[in-house]
Amino acid sequence: MAPRGTGLLEQHFTLNLATKTSKTGQDYNCKYCGYLGKGWQGPARARAHLSGEKGHGVAACPNVPKDVKEKLLKEAEEKLKQKEHQQNKKRIFLSQQNPDAAVEPAPKKQATLDNLQEILKTELDVSFAEFMYHAGIPFHISEDVMLRRY
Repeated sequence: MAPRGTGLLEQHFTLNLATKTSKTGQDYNCKYCGYLGKGWQGPARARAHLSGEKGHGVAACPNVPKDVKEKLLKEAEEKLKQKEHQQNKKRIFLSQQNPDAAVEPAPKKQATLDNLQEILKTELDVSFAEFMYHAGIPFHISEDVMLRRY
């Protein structure tokens, strides 16, 4: 673990000590452009702000030094490669354990109007099962005709 004060937030952002709360963490300002980040957003959004990565819902810093931006983009690329390597190792391991089984996980469906009802039903089913488990209700109750109406 890096020593305190050497992380991304400490190097490129000014921490606002007055805004620290137990719920939201600590707010921070970009040293280069003044961007205000909320503590609960975490270092991923701060990194995206500096590197200009898209998909994090944060504007890219217009004044970040080129070397800092390149370093963060390179780190993100390395992290992605490492993640892909781990996934490949897992696929190989699973295929060796059971060659007949499909090793590709089913892709997660993006919520669209067409499949929204299906996604909501699945989420409701899971929530209902969790409720029954935590309440100590036997699962065979879910087969009751009266309960099926709902």
